Amino acid sequence: MTTQPPPVTGTARGLRLGAAALEAGAASLVDRLRPGQRDDWRAGRIMLSALMQLRGAALKVAQFLSLEADWLPPELAREFSRACSQVPPMSAAFALDAVCAQLGSIESRFKRFEPTPLAAASLGQVHAATTRAGRRVAVKIQYPGMPASIRSDMGLLRRAAGMLEQRVHYLELLQEVEARLLEECDYELECRTLAWFGERLRIDGVTVSEPVAELCGPSVLTTSLVPGRDLDAWLATAPGREARDRAAQRLHDVFTVSMNELGRVHADPNPGNVLFQDDGRIGLIDFGCTRWISEDLQHIVRRVFRAAVARDDDAAYQVYLEMGLFKGLSESQARDVDRRSIKPFRDWLAVPLSTVHHDFGADPDFIPRGRTLFMRSFRDEALVGIRPEFVLVNRTLYGLYRLFERLGARVRCQAGWLSS
Repeated sequence: MTTQPPPVTGTARGLRLGAAALEAGAASLVDRLRPGQRDDWRAGRIMLSALMQLRGAALKVAQFLSLEADWLPPELAREFSRACSQVPPMSAAFALDAVCAQLGSIESRFKRFEPTPLAAASLGQVHAATTRAGRRVAVKIQYPGMPASIRSDMGLLRRAAGMLEQRVHYLELLQEVEARLLEECDYELECRTLAWFGERLRIDGVTVSEPVAELCGPSVLTTSLVPGRDLDAWLATAPGREARDRAAQRLHDVFTVSMNELGRVHADPNPGNVLFQDDGRIGLIDFGCTRWISEDLQHIVRRVFRAAVARDDDAAYQVYLEMGLFKGLSESQARDVDRRSIKPFRDWLAVPLSTVHHDFGADPDFIPRGRTLFMRSFRDEALVGIRPEFVLVNRTLYGLYRLFERLGARVRCQAGWLSS
């Protein structure tokens, strides 16, 4: 267990990553000089250790890589999967001091408070507790200096992005990412968000953790204790096909209902935000990253998906024009951009929508193909200025597809998209 708070300034965080890079490079050199004692994954573990120590936006990178297992050798992918649910926590003293500073003494607020955390993630760690009234709760405590560290990390990324050809595109996206990450640091906002979704998101077999407002503060969030296991632990119990299908369907339904009925989506498809029960029921435990979706964008997404399923490229092209894409391009140039950069990813997204049930475990190349197409479209300079929330919707749906692949699930994906 680490007791040291993560470094906050850009200089300190950059030095920590630089030191890790040097150590990883030295380890790789030693492995090449001593092939009989080679450890192919040591460099990756060194970098992961640094990301875990830094937490914040840096650890979000490791969590992203954990979802992209096909980018990495299997052994290293398993190491990076720890970034979702096995982050080394800070000390019990840190947790007790943080709670006392914002809520008052532990004894006055809780009948029992577990000093060993249930889980630790990129921005904070979670402790089980019992309120004075006897209610079992989870208390999420933010690591010190997270907003400042996020601004530092995003500043480093912006400087790096400024050297890329598509820098305007990347800078716009990084602005969106920074805004969402800083929202995640506002636990009072998350308290209100949890209450909002709890009142409106009504799907059978889905539980949203309930905030305990009187036990929340700017960096302390107390919620109901939701039963279930994290994804890796649940899969280790070898759940049956029906349970995996039900869990995946519920996750898909949460997204489509949130998108098309509530106009507000959970925008972080990290498996660490979901708990799974034996029969396929799910609990949603983290709503720090959400995005309002306007009615016009809801309509745009449905029209694009309907056009994709119908293979109606003219209809999809018309929607993009209405979105304001292709400014300054002739029609022939705009059609070429659609053909080379947008249509391939649009067609990929439509595959699960084209059958009653799509089996995400049947095609091992489906997710890698989608990632390649998404990145190809993202790098096209002609798409600079595309609405950031449109990119976010596509990225969130891709993340769900990725999760469905890990579940090896069959999902009904048409509902919510093909109706008017």
